[in-house]
Amino acid sequence: MAIFRLWLAALASLLAVSWSLAQEGGIKTVIDLTHPIPTYHQMADDPVRPDLTQPWTDLGGYPIIGEQAVLWLRQIPTNNGYIESGRMTLWEHQGTHLDAPSHFINNAQSAEVPRAASAASRHHLHEIDARQLVGPAVVIDISDRVRRELAKNDGRPSPDRSVTDFSETSSAVVTAQDVEAVADQLRDGVWLVVNLGWSQFFTGEPAMQKSPYINASNHPGMSRKATDKLIEIMDRKKIKISGVMLDNIAYETGQVAHGDDDKRTNALHGHMRLLQREVLILENATNLDKVSQAVKGGQCNIVVGAIKLGWGTGGPARVFALCS
Repeated sequence: MAIFRLWLAALASLLAVSWSLAQEGGIKTVIDLTHPIPTYHQMADDPVRPDLTQPWTDLGGYPIIGEQAVLWLRQIPTNNGYIESGRMTLWEHQGTHLDAPSHFINNAQSAEVPRAASAASRHHLHEIDARQLVGPAVVIDISDRVRRELAKNDGRPSPDRSVTDFSETSSAVVTAQDVEAVADQLRDGVWLVVNLGWSQFFTGEPAMQKSPYINASNHPGMSRKATDKLIEIMDRKKIKISGVMLDNIAYETGQVAHGDDDKRTNALHGHMRLLQREVLILENATNLDKVSQAVKGGQCNIVVGAIKLGWGTGGPARVFALCS
């Protein structure tokens, strides 16, 4: 309960700051960018394992079958009724969630900034400045290109790259040119919002072994060159954006998230380069198409209500766009 009180306090503070910012232009739309997290009863013989036959809701399952959340509730009676309160078991990086800089610890070869290879020097969730969790949205929208690629397979992703291709060389991933196209809008404190149109595949049956959302590491995201271009622009302009938000499982294309082989060689290029620079990553967002439409006629401020978890490498977040 203490953790959730901290979470709510942080969220209330963030909302107050963002409300004040948005009031200057007037809020017309509040867009919820958060997937709900499906929950399950605990197994009778193991309280931390989900019983997939007993969901609490009809939300469907989380795309990673082994990471379903367990909710255990107890009732505390009073003379006027009862208090219902419980315990939650879930992964830090579940649902719509924020990656803290401590999520990826570089080795000496990949460290590009001082102390990047020291876990103790990387910011954890409880150490992130609240001001970094609120900022204007700059949008890259490649959902039309993704949609055209999916049309080759009746609108559904295929693990076979010869059917639907979301590899590094595909036109249906974020390229360096996409990032350069918004370079003039990038400045200190903004959130880069990347709409892939991928959140439609997020939920499914919990027993689904081959989620279309993960699609056997064949999903759209930021290419290596797109990440490199983003860092080049920040260095050139001497700025640091607050974070990057996407509606996919791992920021990068599936090919880069997985790496070159089963040993994760050269995996997670964006995590490796951005987190050491304290640029936050937010994954599994939804409704980014609405943000894309809203910024065409106004401005949106992003609010990331991240749980303030001690030593956390990441955590679920309730995320909003306040648009004027």
